[in-house]
Amino acid sequence: MPQKILERLQVGVVVQNAQSEIVYVNPKACELLGLTADQLLGKTSLDPSWNVIHQDGRPMPGAEHPVSTAIRTGQPVKGVVMGVYRPQTRDRVWILVDALPELDGEGHAIQATATFTDITAQVQLEQSLQGLVVETGAVSGEGFFAALVQQVAAVTGVSHVVLARKQGPNLNTLAVWADGRPHPNLCYELAGSPCAEALQHGFYQCHDRLQETFPEDALLVELRSQSYVGIALRDRRGEAIGNLCLLHREALATHLLSHIEPVLQLFAQRAAVELERQLLEQRFQTFMDNLPALAYFKDAEGRVQFVNRYCAQALGHTPESMVGKRCEDFFGEELEDLAAHDRLVLATQQAHIFEETPLGIPCLAVKFPMPDGGWGHFDRHSRSQAGGASVARERRTAALGLGTHPHRQLGI
Repeated sequence: MPQKILERLQVGVVVQNAQSEIVYVNPKACELLGLTADQLLGKTSLDPSWNVIHQDGRPMPGAEHPVSTAIRTGQPVKGVVMGVYRPQTRDRVWILVDALPELDGEGHAIQATATFTDITAQVQLEQSLQGLVVETGAVSGEGFFAALVQQVAAVTGVSHVVLARKQGPNLNTLAVWADGRPHPNLCYELAGSPCAEALQHGFYQCHDRLQETFPEDALLVELRSQSYVGIALRDRRGEAIGNLCLLHREALATHLLSHIEPVLQLFAQRAAVELERQLLEQRFQTFMDNLPALAYFKDAEGRVQFVNRYCAQALGHTPESMVGKRCEDFFGEELEDLAAHDRLVLATQQAHIFEETPLGIPCLAVKFPMPDGGWGHFDRHSRSQAGGASVARERRTAALGLGTHPHRQLGI
């Protein structure tokens, strides 16, 4: 290739002879490596002044450099990621390198040409986002969603990051990060929006002219968004239950989009698991709160872990005030009988039915073990049921379908 063309290329080009000495370097290579042509010419891959690492942080000795490998093996080397330290600017540039050997008539390499491009932004983005996956892994609940959108925005530098739950024809946001701060949640109509495309196809991106692509989406105009990347959150059945998306006021470079997608896949999987867990928890809470019975769960130490609204009201408390406390905080002289029943369930690891009178209310109580070592309690405070003491307890147990549970005790 003529030298004039090489000098105009926006790709670094370095030619090294059979002894690994640099014999040619183009201006772009000097720019990327942070050295002048005079500093590079004659330098070898084995020069101890090189400070080069692999993407995982391991040192890359000169013998492992792509050109050294190409000269030694006589084979092309492709797609090697190198982190090269630049002393003048005191930073590290990440380059993607290919090396092609030139062979003599006997098949021996007489020189090799390396070409490389700057992928620093992509590598830093990938490393940062992978680190965030680990950091947010220990967070759950609403805090996870808030942390996720904030950190993704910080790493990608986009204007907005939105995580939302699908509810009918709308998306209701669970966390929004906008222009460097949290934003109040909102309801977002799906029809005619890029999020509808993401939910339908699993993934959707529009790197520029977003408002022109979706002219009916008024929110895009309000946010002044010009680019979009969105991914669907799916439950265990594969149903779309929500969406994680990035919006930006400027066009997103194509090479950045290709790196954002796989990393967002990781976050979307974690967010989908957490969202599905919360939805199941909400359904359980709704069911228990509308159950016409006194229900609560306790751990192995007897502390209340859950209590339904009906039970809390009957005892003159709120569910929030009861969680974390023990039965002795609520019951009086009847406590010993209740505790004896609890001990029996734990000792036998079986479900039992008891007639109890907490706070003077005749109840038919079903107590059974839980897999995590605690127990649950269920009181149906019907006087007619409580008066049916003559019915054999075994028959009642069989009718309720309660059997042996080799776990912890549960009472509801």
